[in-house]
Amino acid sequence: QQVHRKLEAALRAGLTPVLCIGEDYHERAGNQKDYVLIRQLQAALEGVQLGPNDRLVVAYEPVWAISTGSTGLQATPAEVRYASEVIRQIVIDRYGVAALERSVRIIYGGSVNPANVASFTQLPTMGGVLVGSASLNADEFMLVIKAAADKENART
Repeated sequence: QQVHRKLEAALRAGLTPVLCIGEDYHERAGNQKDYVLIRQLQAALEGVQLGPNDRLVVAYEPVWAISTGSTGLQATPAEVRYASEVIRQIVIDRYGVAALERSVRIIYGGSVNPANVASFTQLPTMGGVLVGSASLNADEFMLVIKAAADKENART
């Protein structure tokens, strides 16, 4: 409810909110990822209208894969793609394809680093990444940016 209120307030203020959703380790181990993503996203978006000028970023950020999750696990590109497809379908069901393409960007944010960033940014359902602790060190952050840009330049 608190996230929902903040999301609505940010949109009313003309801001682009970044809505982070994702399951913890126990939910993942219990095969509850879909349920958790659907529940979190639907609760946050309940009653929220996206106007033609509104923008929303939805970050799939599995708690078990971020540095503070301390599991030592990293998400695979296949897991991230699957989660992004679940998110994408929820947004389409709620707002339609045109609103998704116009207003919503889906990104990944689970311990992104120079070694794995390209595997996430090249996913067709991903609109970018949310860099966490790697952004605290300028040299490492530059390596993340370079790795993502090098992969993008190789595709074009």
